[in-house]
Amino acid sequence: MNTKTRPARNFSFFARACGGKAAGTVRPAAVRLSAYVLCAITAAGLLFSCQQSPVFADLEQATPPVDTAIEGTPGRIVVSTGGVPFVSNGRIYQFSFLRNPGLGWKEIPGQPPGKRVQSIAVTGGFLYAQVSTSGKLADDKLYRTALALADPPQWDEVTGAGGAISAIFGAGDTLFIGMANETIRYIQDTASSPVNYGQTGLLLAAEKMGSAYFTSIRGKGLFYSAASPGAMPAQVAGTDGKSFMGFAFGPTSGAPTILYAAGGSSVAVIQAATPSTAAVKDYSGYNFTGALTRWENTTHNVLLAGRRYSGSYTHGYVEIALDPAGTTPGDIDGNCPVTLGDDKVRARYGASLGRRVINHFTWVPIWESASSTTTPSADREIFASTNLYGLWRYSEQEGEWKEEDRRN
Repeated sequence: MNTKTRPARNFSFFARACGGKAAGTVRPAAVRLSAYVLCAITAAGLLFSCQQSPVFADLEQATPPVDTAIEGTPGRIVVSTGGVPFVSNGRIYQFSFLRNPGLGWKEIPGQPPGKRVQSIAVTGGFLYAQVSTSGKLADDKLYRTALALADPPQWDEVTGAGGAISAIFGAGDTLFIGMANETIRYIQDTASSPVNYGQTGLLLAAEKMGSAYFTSIRGKGLFYSAASPGAMPAQVAGTDGKSFMGFAFGPTSGAPTILYAAGGSSVAVIQAATPSTAAVKDYSGYNFTGALTRWENTTHNVLLAGRRYSGSYTHGYVEIALDPAGTTPGDIDGNCPVTLGDDKVRARYGASLGRRVINHFTWVPIWESASSTTTPSADREIFASTNLYGLWRYSEQEGEWKEEDRRN
């Protein structure tokens, strides 16, 4: 069992610095004043997240050790058109979203050939895997298997796509391939090999909404092709010069009509009816990782946006309020997500996920059984892929974030 324990803490420094002393000890006034000043400065420097310091929250909110399902730094969580989530961390895992026979992540039978799965992506018909064969980036290969996942899956190498791959992204019926030399290629489900895309640069994200294909290129902004990835991509107005790290759809039911993008200090909103233009809002002082999802139910309508702060315990995510239509991002309501419920739940968040860098979000509806997949249960789970600290989940039924354990 993989368990995590925390060493015992020694509070003697704070006890002494903040006024405590051994019996019979008399301190000079100057020493006492210096101690109080030091204590005040230290406390002020720590009080920056979720109403209390994550350091003290970590001391007060014990997190029970768990048998973690996926450790380290998982990749992006990708979801098939049938709603099946996959994630990789050297190997590929699939999530069972049925309460009967049981929820949980399991390694798929028949992994792709090679030493290590670097990243995965899904299109309408295929699960793709970028695989390291020697440990050298230039030797990476790209494989794909039908999403039906035969037992074991039949993995076929995609010819003409190997080499120094920087990233892969599924966008509807198309896989976009970013190369380390800043060439961008794509392959559609009906094709056997990739061809060049009409833009170059470091590919950061790709997605499809309606009939339009969108890409994000570092330092160049967002681009779209109206009906085919082979059409010359045009700049999405308002995004020039920006670097958006990730996409998310809205609304969370029915066909998506809004595409959100986040990166740097900016959030962009693109509507399906006007794919050539984005409404962009800048949030000074924030650095968004690209982890993004819309949380929408009877009481909440917000974007969850992962953030990164250099040299700080405070990472996690912020909540960006949305108007009822979901097309206008509003203000960020402080450092602590207000939708997490009571103070104790927020304190546990501040001591755990609030201190982690989140690389990717996705949410999954939970179903009671295979015979009821036309009507999901009232519960949904949001998954967060973190940097170094594994996979986390939020269950609407449980109402708080927890490390994802081996549930069955």
